[in-house]
Order: sequence, then C-alpha cells, then structure tokens
Amino acid sequence: MICKLIKATVPPELTGEFLNRQMVWNAAMAKQPGFLHTRLATNADEPGVIYIFVDIESHEALEQFMATTHDSLAEATRIHELYDKLEVKVLDMM
Repeated sequence: MICKLIKATVPPELTGEFLNRQMVWNAAMAKQPGFLHTRLATNADEPGVIYIFVDIESHEALEQFMATTHDSLAEATRIHELYDKLEVKVLDMM
C-alpha cells in the first residue's frame, strides 16, 4: 500500500470552498480501482493548511488514476484556483 500525502496551503477565507471541492475529488477517487481511503486533516496552529491522505493499493493504481481521471477531475473542480501552494509526496507504507 502507498499513501499519497498532499499538503495544500489555502488562503484561510477559501478553506471552506477548497474542502467542498475536495469532497468532489474524494467521491471520484472512491470509485477508482485500487483506492482505499481518503482522509482530510487540519491543524488549528496552521490556518489555511489542509492535509489530504489518500491510501492506494499500489503505485500502478495511482499511475492509472493519474493517466485517466486526474486531469478531467482537475478541470471540472478547478480546485487549483484555490490554493497558493501544493506539496505532494508518495510514501510506501510498511
């Protein structure tokens, strides 16, 4: 299993809208082969920072999602309009 960890830095006034659009992503990802869980987290000490944890069965499942669904979902949600910075890491889970 792998975890795709995404740290989004969002202007605090856009956090609610970002989370609404992220729920669209979560619903779409839940239908993808190999996707296990998506979780969101915030920290009161970091206003405007949202952590997204996506558990996926394999690198192959992630690559398939990136090659087929990712770009159309990004265009449909236009979530990129809401964040200032996005950091992504793919971690192998032990």
